[in-house]
Amino acid sequence: MSKRSDQDIIASIKEGGIAREKASAWLYKEHIRYSMMKMKGVFLKPEERRDAYNWTLSKVVQHVATGKFKGGSKLSTFIFESYRNSCIDKQRSNTSDKATHFKAALETWADHLPKIAQERWTGMNIEQMDLWARTKEALKQLGDKCRELIWKIDFLGYSLKEVAEHMDYSSAGSVATSKNRCMKELRGMMGV
Repeated sequence: MSKRSDQDIIASIKEGGIAREKASAWLYKEHIRYSMMKMKGVFLKPEERRDAYNWTLSKVVQHVATGKFKGGSKLSTFIFESYRNSCIDKQRSNTSDKATHFKAALETWADHLPKIAQERWTGMNIEQMDLWARTKEALKQLGDKCRELIWKIDFLGYSLKEVAEHMDYSSAGSVATSKNRCMKELRGMMGV
């Protein structure tokens, strides 16, 4: 695997679309060894460490994409520290009263969402958390193509034109129409 500079990775992630996806995949492969490391005082199953690593990479990419990562350390250091913190959080959630920490866990998860979703998360009440849980369940039932479309546009930052090229749509306009249809289907599944 060829080496890439932090500046190159950061620029690719901020660019969005294909460049972000490639940079994310490179980071994932480059630092996968962290998911196999055992840490002093942290006792997680291998699959829990893997989940914490996946969570971490998602969070790191979002922090870079939104400018929250200021470059005060190397990306590898930021990834490792974030991974260690994710492992500690996972261990705490395994040993604590889950009902008490439900909202805190959801807020941690919300940190990995696109910026617009994060803004809407702030101050969520119980009814809104219920709606959020129903939304996640509805997304699981949504067709693969709709899920991929929403993921690429809202999470990875693909432009409509890039999605058209990658998913064999005829134009950016047809991508927008399809996304609107998918969102309408999602709202229908949720009864809103």
